[in-house]
Amino acid sequence: MDLKEGKINVLLHGDAWKNNLMFHYNNINADAVTLLDFQIVLYNCFANDLQYFLFSSASAEVIAEHLDELLERYYNRLKSAAPERPDITLERVKKEFFERLYFGFLMTVGFRPVLMAAVPPDMEDIINGKEDDMAFRDERFLDDLKLLLPIFEKFRVF
Repeated sequence: MDLKEGKINVLLHGDAWKNNLMFHYNNINADAVTLLDFQIVLYNCFANDLQYFLFSSASAEVIAEHLDELLERYYNRLKSAAPERPDITLERVKKEFFERLYFGFLMTVGFRPVLMAAVPPDMEDIINGKEDDMAFRDERFLDDLKLLLPIFEKFRVF
């Protein structure tokens, strides 16, 4: 397991996206959620899983409009799980999250278009160079980019 010195290290899922979540519904509302598929578990900075999940699975509108609130909620859960860690502060959570925002950018431009594609690309065609870039021209993906690129620009990811 890879310890990142000076970072808030946690046990990471390693593949935290919506297809690895199972929900239990009470009538129409989800009242519980469980993570599945623990093949890539590792110990590392929390921001990796959080960015993986947000930028692969959350709507661009939710990220653009509620990122600070989501980070605060994450911080509150983290503090309740580790109350003996006075070094974990909201400011530190935000700092470490935004220092690693390049990972969210990679998820956005690398995975998001494929996940959003009306017709998922054939992985064999991608590997063999036969797949065109249609997923990157999808209107929904381009609309998401309009909302997400200002976040990456603000924190100087590129």
